[in-house]
Amino acid sequence: AGSEGSVFSDGTATYPVVDGFVTVGPYDSGEIVLIELVAVDEDCNSEIGEFTFTCPVPLPVNDECIDALALACGESIEGTTEGATASGLDSQCGGYASYTAQDLFYTFVANGTSSYIVSLDGAPDFDGVLFVYSGSCDELTNVDCSDASSSLEQVILDTPSAGTYTVRILDYSGTGSFFLDLECIDPPECTPAVVASSTTEETCNPEDGTGT
Repeated sequence: AGSEGSVFSDGTATYPVVDGFVTVGPYDSGEIVLIELVAVDEDCNSEIGEFTFTCPVPLPVNDECIDALALACGESIEGTTEGATASGLDSQCGGYASYTAQDLFYTFVANGTSSYIVSLDGAPDFDGVLFVYSGSCDELTNVDCSDASSSLEQVILDTPSAGTYTVRILDYSGTGSFFLDLECIDPPECTPAVVASSTTEETCNPEDGTGT
């Protein structure tokens, strides 16, 4: 310990021994650290113990419906549901229900004339379930959902009513990484009618003088 006196050491840094608590670190979550007491008298050196520091994963910003992130047309979002909590909404879709349902929320705004395709993909480590709702967070109405056997989940909305729609995604069992896409399809442009040919015929009524 030299002139420092007795210290605690983690192999990288040292921390003076004082009365009360001694704070060491910081360390990365999951890192294994051996703490030793390095005494002035080497014969008194001892191992305090080996510790694994595990910090909880921070909650995603869109863990709750009220904090949903906005989706943009043509945008592809890469993310993970790690750290997400279960909202408590019904997770049943297609006859199956997730027992974990650690979900995330997104929104998009429909203009009343376009159609929309919401796609969720996450193979091989993500068995996605996709829900689309209308209404506010406290009165969500399930518009459609997708829990197919394939890795790609899709909900297609054909010219839905104008308004805000909430997208809810989850991994059927646990958490994982995913890609979320929103495709917006504009309505077809109106083409003026073209009359190829026409004929006219005049008729007169000799009794009253009217005609067509």
